[in-house]
Amino acid sequence: MNRLKLYLLALTALAVCSAKADEGMWLLQLMQQQHSIDMMKKQGLKLEAQDLYNPNGVSLKDAVGIFGGGCTGEIISPEGLILTNHHCGYASIQQHSSVEHDYLTDGFWATSRDKELPTPGLKFTFIERIEDITDIVNLRIAAKEITESESFSSTFLNKLAKELFEKSDLKGKKGIVPQALPFYAGNKFYMFYKKVYPDVRMVAAPPSSIGKFGGETDNWMWPRHTGDFSMFRIYADANGEPAEYSASNVPLKTKKHLNISIKGLKEGDYAMIMGFPGSTSRYLTVSEVKERMEASNAPRIRIRGTRQDVLKEAMNASDKVRIQYANKYAGSSNYWKNSIGMNKAIIDNNVLGTKAEQEAKFAKFAKEKNNTDYMNVVAKIDEAVAKTSPIKYQQTCLTETFFGGIEFGSPFMVMDKLKEALEQKNDSSIEANIKVLKEVFNDIHNKDYDHEVDRKVAKALLPLYAEMIPAGQRPMSRQVPPQPAYEGQQIPYWQEQEQNPEDLYPYCQGEQEVPAYRPEDYEEYTRFASRLHEPRPMAEFKGGREAMIRFFEQNLRYPESYKGTGTKVRLFYSFTIDSLGMLQNPVSLPENILYPRNTGKTYDEFRDEALRVLRLMPA
Repeated sequence: MNRLKLYLLALTALAVCSAKADEGMWLLQLMQQQHSIDMMKKQGLKLEAQDLYNPNGVSLKDAVGIFGGGCTGEIISPEGLILTNHHCGYASIQQHSSVEHDYLTDGFWATSRDKELPTPGLKFTFIERIEDITDIVNLRIAAKEITESESFSSTFLNKLAKELFEKSDLKGKKGIVPQALPFYAGNKFYMFYKKVYPDVRMVAAPPSSIGKFGGETDNWMWPRHTGDFSMFRIYADANGEPAEYSASNVPLKTKKHLNISIKGLKEGDYAMIMGFPGSTSRYLTVSEVKERMEASNAPRIRIRGTRQDVLKEAMNASDKVRIQYANKYAGSSNYWKNSIGMNKAIIDNNVLGTKAEQEAKFAKFAKEKNNTDYMNVVAKIDEAVAKTSPIKYQQTCLTETFFGGIEFGSPFMVMDKLKEALEQKNDSSIEANIKVLKEVFNDIHNKDYDHEVDRKVAKALLPLYAEMIPAGQRPMSRQVPPQPAYEGQQIPYWQEQEQNPEDLYPYCQGEQEVPAYRPEDYEEYTRFASRLHEPRPMAEFKGGREAMIRFFEQNLRYPESYKGTGTKVRLFYSFTIDSLGMLQNPVSLPENILYPRNTGKTYDEFRDEALRVLRLMPA
């Protein structure tokens, strides 16, 4: 999950022999309170805080936004031209590429507006404004409406965001998406009002020999010499408002854009970076760093490396496969290389030794203050990590193999319905479910999928998973002995492991062993793998199936922008039911079935509406 963090990171080069950088987590709305604006002015900034962030006027934040799922993009013309990284635009470049039009290899340059390429699914997001909602959250905690830990949950934050949005002056405005997030470990909560433009078109991209120069060898290395850029353009309706793709849409007249100087740089020039970076984990303990190295990074390196070897061989043998799997390979290798570099840097820089010294100093401080909580906190973290590390290792192996590695999957809910229809000899239901299965098959076998390549990946990863996870420690599908928290509810194995790991992992119980499914050979193991998602008895909606159907009929609203189009969408979601009967963690499954097909739309409005209604479901 990618949590939105709007930072301003200032990097300053001084006119001396060595370069020095000031760094920190500086939120735009806190420039004056944190006195970061004063520090930056001393370094050479000639702008005021209001010039950087002004929710009631035009400011620099109106020229910087979120490109796609989390990259930073800058507006560099008054007509919505976006400059971003080549690796950020890489998926879109691949999306438009084919053997006949290999933009990955040759690059792409639109010589006129009508040659700019619509890119379904790509969005650009501006931050309209940021509001401090800390007092609202704290009042809810004080009133015991929620606990402190629940204040971090997406369930509460999404509900609060919706509630505040309904009262906001932005309600009803096109493209506005609210998001509530915790900062500073829950000491602050902020509400982000985002404006999302869904019609973004590809304008220019250099050949990969420039934009991806150095390949994986140079990735995550410094310095790196590469022309890492690509260009896109935002389109809007005639009123400048967000709109799905239409031939009648026009380039967005932006509030603010950045001018590109061709004067060049000189020693001592002020420089800063503004955007949407990832997060850091600098406050992890020694045990948590070890867990990151051994339970997350190490298995990821091994499994992704094996998969990438298979993909690289297939990509080298076929231009068609090379283009199909270019973005998948890049996405996999990015954090494969990151994990390798992280583990190496931790060792080379003696991070564990440094953190051990910090913990010793903290322990001394806690003893001097005679603070029992401080004295015990690291030991408690270590104790928790000792329990979670084996499970995290297994979870990494499971997700990297079956969710991130092998693409082919079976929609178990459809299979269950088909089985039920066959047992009941219900011909119409059999036909309907076979049709759905065919749609699922076609959805997997899209333009960027090669069944034989995926088969080779599976043949490499399944035995590797069996080697890395002993038979007695593999997740299994079996009924947990009835408990108040589980009785009559469908609890997927990953939720079980979180709440009750000893039910799944024998070594958690010392000498007592839990019966496990033990595949003896490859054939049995592949059958085992296909059963990983086998469901347990379903939780009952109050009033039964008919009541649930009435609930959806009364609450679902057909998206306005699709009215009159005849569009039908079939969506599958997974979720868990907690001990209070509340729906938690609804997730859109990869086997979404879309009707009609190949329209170039992303159906996000349908997904958002489905999630909205799921969260309204009564306990």
